[in-house]
Amino acid sequence: MLNVNHILKHKVCFSVLLFVFFFLNLFLTSQAESVISELLNLRAENNSILIDVAKKYPEIKFTQLHENKNKILIELLDSKYHDSFHFDIPLKQGLLNGLNFLEDASIGESQNLSEHRKVSILLTLKEGLGFKPKIQSTQNNTVSILFLPIESNVSQNQASIVSDDKNLNSNENNITEEYNKAVGEQLKGNLDQAEKLYKEIISKDTNFYLARYNLSKIYIDKQMYEEAQSVLNSLLKDIGELPKGTVEQKLLSLIHNTSGSICLLNGNYDKALSKFQEVIENDSSFYQAYYNIALVYEKESKLKEAIKNLKKTIELNSAFADAYFHLGSLELLSKDKSDAIANFKKVLELVPGTKVAELSQKELSSLVKK
Repeated sequence: MLNVNHILKHKVCFSVLLFVFFFLNLFLTSQAESVISELLNLRAENNSILIDVAKKYPEIKFTQLHENKNKILIELLDSKYHDSFHFDIPLKQGLLNGLNFLEDASIGESQNLSEHRKVSILLTLKEGLGFKPKIQSTQNNTVSILFLPIESNVSQNQASIVSDDKNLNSNENNITEEYNKAVGEQLKGNLDQAEKLYKEIISKDTNFYLARYNLSKIYIDKQMYEEAQSVLNSLLKDIGELPKGTVEQKLLSLIHNTSGSICLLNGNYDKALSKFQEVIENDSSFYQAYYNIALVYEKESKLKEAIKNLKKTIELNSAFADAYFHLGSLELLSKDKSDAIANFKKVLELVPGTKVAELSQKELSSLVKK
């Protein structure tokens, strides 16, 4: 016969195990919720949608709806809206203006029975146009989704401008494939292979401006600054000969901003500052230029001006972790310890596990010891 105390003991142990399991499951669920991706902003430029996110990158699923392929559903899995996100009329209009092959755009947040949250972006294409979305990059807390033409009615010479020409030949389709391959090699860090591919593309079509711009970026990464500047100068010269409005302002801003970055890397701060300010005069929403202006002022030990421009950068892109790190570092120099701590913590929240997060953690650890 079993001892009553023995039975009670086992019942208690089982109850304790159930209790521990319940709270462990509750803890893991809350932890999973805490690292869910948060949507901060949506932008459009250079035939791409840029999705600014916080905490982590979402898993993304693409679905082409209807037989005529006129609707594209982009699902950000395990994602939700950030408290600051609002899909208002200006944001929607910015998407439609930036991607002029779109007829409409809408967005929604949902949660299924399994407690999985997701954000869905529904894009409606203009009649007769066909595009396929593809993840181009995930960096600086931004997911870039490139839209590639799948119909024969989009000009490849300028990816951001929809053309009425329906006689796109197979050679142009091959150039598009080569460009996508070059971008892939560039993102993987295979700079020599990407450089070779971009040069082949440019030799076939000198009007493929994005290929020329990306080639300049490769030269910068290889510290070949003269070659990079030469490519940019040639690009600006050719664009300057086109009718005004033919090329999107964003591409021009990128070119001028990159040219300024070369001046900054070469220590020519006055010229760099002039170029970045020129970018802002033409496009006041171009946050990278404000960030670069802050770097110039930082080099010149003009802390107030640098802090002002870093705050403007964050105002325009609240997911830009590098800006928070630099702001925290400058606030330390300004003896503003509490704000510095807040900015370093923001970096850890936005990009955990990265190099800039590691540097921020070191700064925080040092501040705690003081």
